[in-house]
Amino acid sequence: MQAPCVPPEHDQSLKGSLAVHIKTSISDESWSEARMLAWETAVRQKEEPPEEDA
Repeated sequence: MQAPCVPPEHDQSLKGSLAVHIKTSISDESWSEARMLAWETAVRQKEEPPEEDA
């Protein structure tokens, strides 16, 4: 059984197989800033305590 979000095995590049799912592109100059923002967001989300059910 395969997870629905993982494409089946292929002999193409990962970039090629995921290209249909990419909806945004950024310039090479903006890549470093975008990567830094993504890491900061991931760290913030990991540090937030889980919400308690009321």
